[in-house]
This record gives sequence, C-alpha cells and structure tokens, in this order.
Amino acid sequence: MDDFNYYPIVIPTLNRYEHFKKCVESLARNTHADKTELIVGLDYPPSDKYMEGYLKIKKYIPTIRGFSKVTVIEHQHNLGASKNIVFLRDYAFKKYDACISTEDDNEFAPCALDYFNKALSFYKDNSKVVSVSAYNFPCLNSSIKYSTFFFHGYSAWGVGRWKSKNNKIDSDFAIKVLQRPRFVLKLLKTDSRVLFKLLNMIALSRTYGDLQYDVFNILFDKLVLYPKLSLSRNHGHDGSGINCQAIANSLYENQEISSDDIFLLEKIPVVDTYSRELRKYFKMPLRECLGAVFRFLKFKFL
Repeated sequence: MDDFNYYPIVIPTLNRYEHFKKCVESLARNTHADKTELIVGLDYPPSDKYMEGYLKIKKYIPTIRGFSKVTVIEHQHNLGASKNIVFLRDYAFKKYDACISTEDDNEFAPCALDYFNKALSFYKDNSKVVSVSAYNFPCLNSSIKYSTFFFHGYSAWGVGRWKSKNNKIDSDFAIKVLQRPRFVLKLLKTDSRVLFKLLNMIALSRTYGDLQYDVFNILFDKLVLYPKLSLSRNHGHDGSGINCQAIANSLYENQEISSDDIFLLEKIPVVDTYSRELRKYFKMPLRECLGAVFRFLKFKFL
C-alpha cells in the first residue's frame, strides 16, 4: 500500500489544441494516472481568432482516457489564463488538501505524478516548503548530490501546491515591497535579478505571478522543491504563450527529461543549497539592470 496521497491535476486551457493534447497524453502515461483526477478549465474565447483551437479542444476532451476521473469546467465568458488557474485551484481545494497545476504547454516525464504525490505528502507539514516544482533548469544536473534540491525561485512549469500554504499575492504586493528598505536590501543581497525584474514589472504595468512568488519566497524564507533531472519540458516558446518569447529550436522544448516510471524521493536537508549556481545562470546583464531602474524611475517620477 502506498504511503502517500493521490492529488488532482488542474489544467487551464483555451485554444492551444496540440499543446494541450501533448500535455494530457504525457500525464495519462504517468504512473498513478489511473488514480488521479484530471480537472480541466476550458476558458471561453475572447475573440473569433481563438475559436478554431477552442472547438478542437472541446471535441477532444470527451476522448481523454487514463485518469480515474475527468472533470471539465467550461467557462461561459473569458477569464484569462491567470484567473482560470486560480479558479481551478480553488475548485480543487474544496475537495483536496493539495493539487498539481500546469499550463497546457508542458510535457511530463512518466514519474512526474509519483514525484508530486510523494513530495506533497512528505513535505505537507513543513512550513518552510511552499511548493513542489516538476521543472529543473539545465545548468544544475551534474552538481546536484541527491534526487531533489531546494531553491527559493518559483517555476509554474508543473507545480504542486498545498491548500494550507496557498499564499495568495495581493495586487499591490510589489509596491508594498519596494516601500520597505529592508525588503529591497534583502532582495538585492539574496537575488538582485529578482529585484530588477520587479522594478521592470511595475514600470511596464504588468503582473508576473512567478516573479512575485520569487519575491515572496525570498522575503519570508520559503523554499521550493526541485528534481535533479527535470520532469517537465515546455513547448510554449513557439510564440503561442502569453509570457514566453518565440525561440526557434528552443532549449526548453528539446530539454532532456527523466524516463523513469518511479521517482526516488530522498530525505535531504531543507536548505537553499544551489542559489549561487542558479544566480549565475539567471544573471541579468548590467545594461538590462540599468534599463529596469531607468524605466521604474521614469514610471514613478515622470
């Protein structure tokens, strides 16, 4: 008998039929898929140009097999990607104490659900661990000692979250952070890239959920569990994603992911071990940093 729970998968989607189909079929091939509820949030098209893909997905959904249950929520008006995922998580949390969420452009390794279920069960009472990521950055594989590691950065390319630790970010969170010098100094000391991206986000009047969770984790000493070898690869850099730039032969699209059916979850110290390597990997050029500061100052004073 397994000593972990089986948590649902929630997927928001709209019109990216090929991506959605690849995502669902990769999850259906997972160990424990037959014990897992799949919850799909089909958003309503905001304009006619999305209708063709929307109708393809609507026709495909009834053919989905391999899961213990498929729950489909068809929205009657357009929510947008962010509100759709929040809606789905809240829906899942009415029944489960944790859930696994993914955008529809991710493809998963056969052991991804095994990893999520074990990690969400094992770390549910650890207040320092706030989410579980399926993705890992390609720069770290050779240096990691165990099957997993911890990092303060947040990744939405397949993420497990707990109901009890579902920290919702207020709309004015970013502004409040920059109004507190001790917060600014902590961001600058821990991961300056995050601070400059936050300045840029505010100046451009945009909202990046991943970035705000990065900030939250740094300021409140929270961590995310990552696998040594990535359990997901992203296909959204074809120009179809909201926040992903189009990149030909994207590293992410061709990234190696595990072929294992079962994930070995080792007990490891809950510490941010690889921040230095990851900060180097994500380092922003000086010109970009100065550009972010300039745009923020222009936004605030002009």
